[in-house]
Amino acid sequence: MMFKNPRRIASVIGLIVGLTNGLSMYLVFWLQGQTPQAVNLMLFAVGSGIVTAVIAESMIKQFMHVKLTRIYKALNNPEKYRDDMLQDAKELGRVDMEVTMWVRRAAVEMTSLRAQDTIRREFIANLSHEMKNPVFNIQGYLLTLMDGVEDAAQRERFFKKASRNVDRMIRLLRDMDVLAHLESGKLTLEQSPYGLKQQVLDAMEQMEDRLEHAGIQVHLTLPDTLDDRVMADKQRMEQVLLNLISNAIKYASENKPELHIQLIDQANRLDLVVKDNGIGIAQDDITRIFERFYRADRARVHGKQVSGTGLGLAIAKHIVEAHDQSITVAAELGHGSTFIYGVPKA
Repeated sequence: MMFKNPRRIASVIGLIVGLTNGLSMYLVFWLQGQTPQAVNLMLFAVGSGIVTAVIAESMIKQFMHVKLTRIYKALNNPEKYRDDMLQDAKELGRVDMEVTMWVRRAAVEMTSLRAQDTIRREFIANLSHEMKNPVFNIQGYLLTLMDGVEDAAQRERFFKKASRNVDRMIRLLRDMDVLAHLESGKLTLEQSPYGLKQQVLDAMEQMEDRLEHAGIQVHLTLPDTLDDRVMADKQRMEQVLLNLISNAIKYASENKPELHIQLIDQANRLDLVVKDNGIGIAQDDITRIFERFYRADRARVHGKQVSGTGLGLAIAKHIVEAHDQSITVAAELGHGSTFIYGVPKA
């Protein structure tokens, strides 16, 4: 039906081309500050339109002739032209498959771009939230001090609170810098052999006061027969362990809180298990546990006010993966969390 009247189609094409050429010529003269003669413009437009129409009609007829000839021959001698028909069918099938694959790829890319945009917007909102609180607190304390506080003890208290909020901002900026370096691969690991048991004991000593204050009962499983020599960046791996212990304290159960730390021997690594019986994590949230600022959402969901930058687990994940290892979490809301990460053997 599309090519039922080739001359009419060619005439329409010629008319469009002629009008376009005529208008283009007029604009050229007008831009040069000249006034073209109407007769010349008309002759140019009509001439170009006629030439275009003749060429278009010829091409359409040629196309129809080729296609109709192939169809006629195939209908009258299907055995002879079966291969051509099959080839055409295969070609159409290939084109259809390529178009389908392109549509699917485009859909996947669109979904990925939407997800990235959502993550970007959430990151900006969370960063704003984390920066806003200490800035407003500092502003409030400083304005109060500027208005004049006669009580020396109260002045000292306001200065300390403002200082703590400054420290919080510094920690946030430092963690952001570390995370940026880890994500870009620019942070160089200083790997050396050391004993993982001693690292666990040192971390427990650093956290001793906080663990006692929270009333957490600690259970260590560090087999004496286990060869605990590992090859890793000791300072960075200590950062991972301290973060997990700190989270266990922050989200500890109010009823007989416990913390279990265990070393498990694997083929080419040692697995370090950090398990608590705290508030746990909802199943829908586990996939996002290692995102930046996830801590803020988690605290709001469970109504438990905690401190921190919300970047600890994101940094821990990148540190572990920089050692070609992985970190996993198993958790249930109201029944604690278990984190397991690997450290390569020496």
